[in-house]
Amino acid sequence: AHWRAALGIVWAIDRLGGKGGRGLVLGFLLASAILSMWVSNTATVVMLVPVALAVLAHGDRERMTVPILLAVAYGAAVGGSATLVGTPPNLLMVGYLEDVSGREIEFLEWIQLAGPVALVMLPIVWLWLSRGLGGVQPVKLPGLGAWRPAELRVFAVFVVVALGWITRQAPFGGWSGFLGVDGTVGDSTVALAGAVVLFVLPSGESDGERLLDWETAAKIPWGVFVMIGGGMALGQGFGPSGLRDVIAESLSGLTTLPAVLMVFALCLFATFVTEVTSNTAVANVLLPIMGAVGVAAGVDPLLLMLPVTLGLNYAFMLPVATAPNAIVYGTGQLPAGRMRKEGLALNLIGAVVITGVCSTVIAMAE
Repeated sequence: AHWRAALGIVWAIDRLGGKGGRGLVLGFLLASAILSMWVSNTATVVMLVPVALAVLAHGDRERMTVPILLAVAYGAAVGGSATLVGTPPNLLMVGYLEDVSGREIEFLEWIQLAGPVALVMLPIVWLWLSRGLGGVQPVKLPGLGAWRPAELRVFAVFVVVALGWITRQAPFGGWSGFLGVDGTVGDSTVALAGAVVLFVLPSGESDGERLLDWETAAKIPWGVFVMIGGGMALGQGFGPSGLRDVIAESLSGLTTLPAVLMVFALCLFATFVTEVTSNTAVANVLLPIMGAVGVAAGVDPLLLMLPVTLGLNYAFMLPVATAPNAIVYGTGQLPAGRMRKEGLALNLIGAVVITGVCSTVIAMAE
């Protein structure tokens, strides 16, 4: 199914006139971004790297390998930042924000806050990665073939789950309000329901075969969930121990800066700190502190926490910063020096975009 989704988007770009190297980069960038909005950005890159390598086997590998692999990684980072389920720092921010301010960010509200940043950033990433590829010849893409029953059923479940997330509380109170279960169900309920359906629904291809079995589910990287939960538990300890208040007081001077300068400094700091360690680990340290700084200074914590979260996602320079970076680097076909060069420029551009768009969106929301 992921082959069909990825190649379908690349085919669409090709049909719209995006032939050649630039069109291929755009196709994989959009495929990665769109998929990572609805599944983990790590899973997206794991799925798309083999697809990209298969396509590269039919084209100019010398010129196209680095841009295509980086398009997959950077597309997942940018697209994953646009929804709650795309990357762990997003979920961590929502949890910490509710802890310090009592405010709950819903799925659709997150898209309204972070989606505009992704929309601005994606064309910038494409233009940067595809520069100098105008003369690359078009690539013959593999055929997709007819839809199989299992693919159709998985796609149908995916659509229902995505709609369930988006419409849970909007518009007009959403389906949870209509059914009188508002406050009882959450986005996790929708995700679990979708998983149960996959376990129950027949594949339509073999007798007794389901769309998902436990042997396949056991391969899910459960350690990621343990890491997220453990990080949140660690963050919760910042409060009772008094550490959060001490650090917040020492950083409260940031709030005396002009709002735009403050947001830019926080975003840039988060982006470059996470280049040398996991963005999930940095999120568990920085986000509760940013929330406490906002509360102590009488500033909306969202104004501090959202740019930091997006900055953690927009770390493009080094493999260790994000899982997508690590996965494409692990192919052995991406020189570290090239990744640093391409990523440094996008780190700086990303900080500017996040600052401008976030400041505007939050000001409009208020």
